[in-house]
Amino acid sequence: MTHFLTSIFVIIVLVSGCATTADVREREEPAEAEAEVETVLDLSTTDALDLDSYRSRLDDQFSYIENEIPDVFRTSENDLDRIKGNHGFRIQLVSTNDKQLADSLALSFDMWADTADVAQRPVSYIQFRQPAYRVHVGDFMSRRVAIEYLGVIRRFFPGSWIVHDTINTESVIQ
Repeated sequence: MTHFLTSIFVIIVLVSGCATTADVREREEPAEAEAEVETVLDLSTTDALDLDSYRSRLDDQFSYIENEIPDVFRTSENDLDRIKGNHGFRIQLVSTNDKQLADSLALSFDMWADTADVAQRPVSYIQFRQPAYRVHVGDFMSRRVAIEYLGVIRRFFPGSWIVHDTINTESVIQ
């Protein structure tokens, strides 16, 4: 019974809220406003501006401005070679929000690398990049060498993959 009364009350409120008692009329624009608009339009057509003189093209914008770069911001050729030389590849074992898991995985990799039969021992790195800890392994200049090591590492650490990273040039694996 209460459900029935509640539904009737809701229907009454909806019907009475949607009803209107005032007449709806269209708003009439005054004749003065129309006359003012027509005079403005007549003035703009008689005094036509040459807008082409104000337009610019994409190819000439800022073509006359030559900014001088301060010496502080200039990069020497030696710095460019060093920067380019630091880019390489690493193998990422895991990306996790758990720091303890990242630490334990890096430790287990180091223990495995001590016993593994590889030409050069890859170094493990733990990096924090918001929002995760990442365990990276090795410093590879070429992707080919990283892929060879990945084949060995995946036997013991499945799910690892190659990432592009800034590497330590002193411990590059050839």
